[in-house]
Amino acid sequence: MNSKKYGALKSLFEQYEEGSIHQSQKEIIDDWFDQHQDGEIVDMLKDPEQEARIYKELQQRIIQPVKPVGIIRKLSQATWLRAACIILLAGIAAGLYYKKHNTTTDKPALVFQTFQTGNGQVRKVELEDGSIIWLNAATSLRVPKPFKQRSIYLDKGEAFFEVKHDANNPFTVTTGSIVTRDIGTSFNIRAYHPQTEYRVEVASGEVAVERLNNSGKPEILNKSISKGQGLVYNVTNQKSQLIAKSPELIQGWKTNGTLYLDMLTLRQIAEELSRHFKIRAIVKYPELDARQYTINLGTMDLNTSLLELTLRTGMSYELTPNKLTINPSANSMK
Repeated sequence: MNSKKYGALKSLFEQYEEGSIHQSQKEIIDDWFDQHQDGEIVDMLKDPEQEARIYKELQQRIIQPVKPVGIIRKLSQATWLRAACIILLAGIAAGLYYKKHNTTTDKPALVFQTFQTGNGQVRKVELEDGSIIWLNAATSLRVPKPFKQRSIYLDKGEAFFEVKHDANNPFTVTTGSIVTRDIGTSFNIRAYHPQTEYRVEVASGEVAVERLNNSGKPEILNKSISKGQGLVYNVTNQKSQLIAKSPELIQGWKTNGTLYLDMLTLRQIAEELSRHFKIRAIVKYPELDARQYTINLGTMDLNTSLLELTLRTGMSYELTPNKLTINPSANSMK
């Protein structure tokens, strides 16, 4: 019984003792008492054995009838005995609740250190076990303190992991319902929209990827993704595909600032330009071009990148100091 339910029950019992309880509520309590006298157990406390013990203890403890104090109205001895039982029941129930509550060893709440980056920022994080994490722009990551279980939480964004392998203490990265497990490796995770898409790409070694179902149980998506491979998982339809990608491209953004657009729509490209160049970019009528593009912009500046995108996608654009507006090609749907 939780504390809120106990408080309500105690208040009800006090009203019964004072005689101010509503008749319908009084009948419920009377029925409970009568049924116990008849040997029937009513599961008021959601624990029949505990309720039976409480009732037995009440019978043993109440020997003398309880006399009313400060109440003019006369009640029968049986009524006062019943009221006394109810008040004692409340006290015993509270004692059992708080005893259980205080003796239960709760797991200490995890304490996290949060690392974040803004648009145009790349950050290096060194962990206690010797592992290194690189955060790309607009990324949020949490690391538990102390770092004993080696479980990282990538809430949003992109990060490259250089893991210090420990066979006895695996390294895991959780993003939403997806868990990536290190099998001695360096790998990249991209999840700017973790509720819709998740990507993991391996630069060296091997990883395994699991999905937690609605019951919290892990289901294997891929038990072995090795160097030069990546997994693209669509969270919405729960479908995944394995792709090939060179280790150089996988980590290019953190080694030399390469901007590699890998299977992205114009809307996603606009988001990428916003993060990379720290500019507000939008697409007018993105539904006009839902195609995915793979374009390596390398270390081009913004103006050169836009010219390349224009040639490759047929888009046009308007650039002001504060905003980039991308217009899909009028022929893109043909």
